[in-house]
Amino acid sequence: VSRAYAEMSNRAALLVAARALEKPDLAIGLVVGATPSGMYECLGRLSYSGAADLSAAHFLLFDEFFGSVAAAPHPHRRALVDALFRDAGVPDEHVHGPDARLAPAEASAAYAESIRLRPPDLLVLGAGTGGDIGWNTALTPRTTGLHVVDLAGRPEKAAGFTKAVTMGPANILAAGEILLLAAGRNKADLVRRLVTGDESAENCVAAIVRNHPRAFLLVDAEAASLLPKDQDAHPAKTSDFRI
Repeated sequence: VSRAYAEMSNRAALLVAARALEKPDLAIGLVVGATPSGMYECLGRLSYSGAADLSAAHFLLFDEFFGSVAAAPHPHRRALVDALFRDAGVPDEHVHGPDARLAPAEASAAYAESIRLRPPDLLVLGAGTGGDIGWNTALTPRTTGLHVVDLAGRPEKAAGFTKAVTMGPANILAAGEILLLAAGRNKADLVRRLVTGDESAENCVAAIVRNHPRAFLLVDAEAASLLPKDQDAHPAKTSDFRI
């Protein structure tokens, strides 16, 4: 538990940097979103200053948008270039994700094979308020791998995106190590349910991370505000997470 979002982000960045030091060609899976953005900023600064080296690492995008010709392709790849890859000196050929030049189903199949050959050693995830991870919801079968999501009725469709290709719960559990981030008071009830083993959390996707042998939950003080005081003080007592 970190005192503030900035501290949580820095801790997460240091953990990723340490893993890359241990294994320079580390395969790192990344999501795009508000929660991990601070971590990417910290990691970019560490890399730019020479305190971390990600130049040999490979990065696997958790998901990517697909849409009409009016929509700019690969928005998640471009977002991560701006947030991290440019400052970290990551070569373009070390960034892997669904190819938006292909049809979604074709891109999903091709990326699934790529992930099969190089599964993530470390997967960085952000938990949604209701426990969703990316496009994976309580309705997503836990055996689902790479799959196509229809964006009908979602705000992203207004930007010209009609589909998304995303990793699924099976890909999450296949990662060597998982770093799950949660920040803000709006995540406090979710964190409480996940950490205390509340049965109401069993249906949310984030709960599957508890079944992973190397899952770490990093939260800020606001997200931890509803944790029982004894569990906040003694993380070893909490569910199956290392926090």
